[in-house]
Amino acid sequence: MTKAHILDNSDQIALPLRLLQQRFGDEQWDEAADAIIEQLNIIQPGKSIAVAFEFDASHSNPWFHSMVVTITGATTTELAQLTTWLHQQALLEP
Repeated sequence: MTKAHILDNSDQIALPLRLLQQRFGDEQWDEAADAIIEQLNIIQPGKSIAVAFEFDASHSNPWFHSMVVTITGATTTELAQLTTWLHQQALLEP
């Protein structure tokens, strides 16, 4: 994976750990997750959502390690809104 992107399954987004660290600080994964959940609550007020976070460190080069966000219950429009916000926060590369 050369940069963060929406994975084949449209409800998963891979965020580079290096970008999360630049924005939230070293190993502040909880802060990053809280910000994403907060934004989803803004996008989907009152809607029940499920969000899961896991790390993908399968590549030998840490540059390519990512936090994979899995979102259940979001529409295509809501995912697009989240992706726009992630770009605005510099958590996804253009």
